Amino acid sequence: MFLGPRDHIQKEYKCDVCIKAKAHLKLYHTQSDRDYGVGELLHTNLVYAVTPSNRGNKYFLLVKDHASNYRFAYFQRSKEASVTVPSLIDLLIKLKKL
Repeated sequence: MFLGPRDHIQKEYKCDVCIKAKAHLKLYHTQSDRDYGVGELLHTNLVYAVTPSNRGNKYFLLVKDHASNYRFAYFQRSKEASVTVPSLIDLLIKLKKL
């Protein structure tokens, strides 16, 4: 927490609670400062489809690669990890070919 110049704040506000109430929070460092390579940072989202597809898929896994902005959707019948993990492995193999 950054309180600013101590002498200026203490002249205006007398108690510690008043000083802390007027404090400004420091900014957080974001991950966008780092340069990621292809396949190093993936954004994923497992979504429930309201209407099942013709093949009976109720879910789809959305994946976006941070570096290349490559996006892909994998359709899945269930939400289980045994279905999701092979989809991610398949995507990583495709990203290495880019």
